[in-house]
Amino acid sequence: MFAGIVLLTILVMKLFPRLPFSRLLHECLVEAPLRNFAAMGRRHLIYAAVLVALTFSAGELILLFGSADIVTLMAWDVSFYVDAVVATWTMSALLRGKEAWGMLTARLPRPQLARRRAPRRRRAVRLREANDADEDGRGYARAA
Repeated sequence: MFAGIVLLTILVMKLFPRLPFSRLLHECLVEAPLRNFAAMGRRHLIYAAVLVALTFSAGELILLFGSADIVTLMAWDVSFYVDAVVATWTMSALLRGKEAWGMLTARLPRPQLARRRAPRRRRAVRLREANDADEDGRGYARAA
């Protein structure tokens, strides 16, 4: 029954796109959800994914707790944890990628675009005479 109604809605929207009812269906079923989806942030998307997964996989929890409210609170709590794990994993991957890039660039030969500079020549070190040298210029002082 539900599948038939969905199929009929899709056929009306596809076969008669200029009807006001078809435009209203398109606005309500396609454009409005896409606008809401575009306004969502990362946290909301993670929460929605966790909530859908818990709804489909935790039917026993819903029956045990008696309400879906507790499951939505559990999904909120799990979404915080998943968000933290995703953020940590992303930072770790970025740091590892940066380190790998540094190692790769260190091992690859760099193209020599400019010519090498000539090595610097050392100047000959000239010893200065001592400050208290005698006139004979031997460079050392005599004790008195």
